[in-house]
Amino acid sequence: MRKLYVIALLLPLLTFSQAKNASSSFSTTTIAESSLFSTLENQAWPYKIDITSPSDLNNRAAQTLKIIITSLPFQGANYRVVKSVANGNLYYGPGKALSLGFNSIRVNAVSFDRSIAIQFTSGDVAFDQLARNGNVKVVVESAPIFPGCEKFYNSEKEKRKCFQEKLQQHIADNFQYPKVALRKKIQGRVYVQFIIDIDGSIKGIRTRGPHPLLEKEAVRIVSLLPGIVPARNGDEFVKVPFSIPITFRLD
Repeated sequence: MRKLYVIALLLPLLTFSQAKNASSSFSTTTIAESSLFSTLENQAWPYKIDITSPSDLNNRAAQTLKIIITSLPFQGANYRVVKSVANGNLYYGPGKALSLGFNSIRVNAVSFDRSIAIQFTSGDVAFDQLARNGNVKVVVESAPIFPGCEKFYNSEKEKRKCFQEKLQQHIADNFQYPKVALRKKIQGRVYVQFIIDIDGSIKGIRTRGPHPLLEKEAVRIVSLLPGIVPARNGDEFVKVPFSIPITFRLD
């Protein structure tokens, strides 16, 4: 008997007070796509977000960046704090790993004027909320709508729940265990990342898994997704990245 186990990676949409019963969210953008971040001519640390500067009246106070990460590149990603010190020189902090879910970065208060920026090793980090010194930025106001979920247009919670259920059903309905993989008893988990574009089409499918046969099947299934109503910010359609692990297991 062959079985397919599918787990959609729809990370909890936590508020910055760590709400216990929050809804799922996949309305995200990436560091590379977000206007909150700027690029650097540094191959190791190509992106940054400015936190404060000497012109900010509160620059001496403690500074924070809180970000809810929904997807990381396959190789992971790091951040570091870059700040000016009392003599005006720049201090480059050590690189630290980002993790899925809630990340909080804090820089302590000082007695002199200073600038602070946070640098990142990858633009492929996807997030759905970011708060810079308590100012919360919600990335996407209205999540994508899977065909059949239109009746939940005015309920983000139900819309996302329906999307997850419809996606899982789509995968189960279209799944075909590769014959060679079946014969060789190849199994494991394939991580799939893709973009729901502004026209609702699926773009940029990428995979990482234990064997090319399983990755190929995961790509085939995702490429068969029906037309999706894209995410929106106000009256503007926006593209959002999405991640899902598909586990192939034989019993």
